[in-house]
Amino acid sequence: MSTMPLNVLKDEKAPAIALLAVAIKRYGVESLEWSPEILRAELEGDYDIKLSDLQSDKLQAAATILTTDAFEQEPWVFTTCCHLLCSVPYEFSDFSPIEPEYIAMALAEVYLIRDGDLEEFGDEVRAFAGKAFHDYGMMCAPAIFPQALMPGCDEQGKVEESDKSEAMTELFNARTAHITKYMEELGKHYAG
Repeated sequence: MSTMPLNVLKDEKAPAIALLAVAIKRYGVESLEWSPEILRAELEGDYDIKLSDLQSDKLQAAATILTTDAFEQEPWVFTTCCHLLCSVPYEFSDFSPIEPEYIAMALAEVYLIRDGDLEEFGDEVRAFAGKAFHDYGMMCAPAIFPQALMPGCDEQGKVEESDKSEAMTELFNARTAHITKYMEELGKHYAG
């Protein structure tokens, strides 16, 4: 058995999309409909490892993003997934404001998971993200999330041109490049 999927499963910094790719390659897309416990048990048994809670949660976050619109519609799913896609353990029972950096990095991965095809964000998620960007010091939405409902912004949908918006874009682009490179390495393994 190849070590590449095993390395991905053990790497707590592995992008969630890589975990998703390993599961789909091994069990097919239908595995995303399995309960989290069953998918975890199958991976642990087949690869003879103990999957960490973080890895299991990241895999489930990626599956949720791929198969539902809950990321775009439910603030607690949005914030939980943002944390997990940044490899930060998070209990949705501890619902709290989110760092805008986590949103930027998570959005980069969500675009890759969905192949650029995101659903329309619901008003609650848009307002939740807008508050995070506002608390960061932005007056209008950043370019990476122009749908954000910004408190006090005179013109909703207006994209802020500032160092902070640029920083969010740079973080988004860097995360996209990192994940793309990681996935290219994983793809070479599966092609070889």
